[in-house]
Amino acid sequence: MKRSASSGRVETTLEGQGSSPKRLPGVSSAHFLKLVEERGKIGFWTSEFATNQVTISIGLYRILGIDPSIPQTYADMMKMMHPDDRPMHEDMRATVHSGQAIDRQFRIIRPDRTIRWIQNKVEVIVDTDGRPVRAIGLMADITDQHEARRTVAFGAERYKTLVDTIALVEWRANGDGTTDYVPAWGELTGQTSEQASGLGWLDAIHPDDRDATLKTWQEAVSQRSSYASDHRIRCADGIYRHILARAAPVLEADGCVREWVGVLIGALDLETHQSSGADAKLKPIERLQPSQIRAARALLQWSLDDLTEAAKVSKSSIRRLEGVNGEHVRPSIVSAVRAALEAAGVTFHSDEQDSVGVFLRARPASCG
Repeated sequence: MKRSASSGRVETTLEGQGSSPKRLPGVSSAHFLKLVEERGKIGFWTSEFATNQVTISIGLYRILGIDPSIPQTYADMMKMMHPDDRPMHEDMRATVHSGQAIDRQFRIIRPDRTIRWIQNKVEVIVDTDGRPVRAIGLMADITDQHEARRTVAFGAERYKTLVDTIALVEWRANGDGTTDYVPAWGELTGQTSEQASGLGWLDAIHPDDRDATLKTWQEAVSQRSSYASDHRIRCADGIYRHILARAAPVLEADGCVREWVGVLIGALDLETHQSSGADAKLKPIERLQPSQIRAARALLQWSLDDLTEAAKVSKSSIRRLEGVNGEHVRPSIVSAVRAALEAAGVTFHSDEQDSVGVFLRARPASCG
């Protein structure tokens, strides 16, 4: 296979046994570019610096959502850029004309008012004197990739918000169930790394709850199932407090457990608070945030179906309620969801610093 310098075509030859080489018809680079454009969200463009003439491919017209019969200039293409992105890319033309290659990402608003994320890669061609004379560029529609990254980031942010809302301690364990020391555990219980190593963390569990807690954890590890335990922990001040421990395995593609992720959640003992007068420092909150609804569901280990059944509302309404802003949901639906959660034992309170807590009422038990 060789390239013809005069025609710019790629010529392919086949050599047959006992016969002279057989030449196949040449294929131009335009055929390859057409194939690439049709199979992916890619388009090409060139710009002549002397004339400011811009030529764009059919694939790029398709990405931009423009009729191929309409000529385009550099200014026309820049007008499509999202207004919020223009300030950081207004130097793009000058950068290219200076001879520098660029690789930028920005949004465009197409004529149909849809927004797309574009990656613009540009190389500069110089003349024999080294002066920039032409730019050749590739634009790719990366909206899907950008949305995928955004979804991952949004999921991570939701997880962080959920943990921050409900957890006293976030912890992790190795795939075999062995735990690493978590500084927050030391702050909660007063245990040092040496004291909590191995099964030493059990020493902070109330003696009456210790065997059941260990058995529940070992069963979860052996069965690779979620872990849920309600027990009492001796805190750093020497007082035993009700704790809800929750964890789930993170599985590899082959089904092996890579790690365990878990939280310790404080359970509100209303009788203890009322008898001590501590409940006077807590006040009910009027409006629930989406993260608090999700936190309450996590405390109860309820699925969407569970909350749908308990509140007698639609699953789509709950999804909207747990969305970014929790908007566009009728007050009657919000009230029904809150009533269902509170009937199951969840309480929503804020303290003197207006720090909102989501609690699950503790089981009646003697702290011994």
